[in-house]
Amino acid sequence: MEPHAPYSSFVVANEFIRLAQKGGGITHMQLQKLVYFAHAQDFVDYVVVNTL
Repeated sequence: MEPHAPYSSFVVANEFIRLAQKGGGITHMQLQKLVYFAHAQDFVDYVVVNTL
């Protein structure tokens, strides 16, 4: 897996909002948590790939 530039939080949030519109919506707190976890997962993936 090649390292990549991280996506902006705005891009990630907009994608979650787009997906949530199909399923009934999302609260502000849910959106914040999802963006936080998405960035954390990306960081973990980056660290694991670069330490192996």
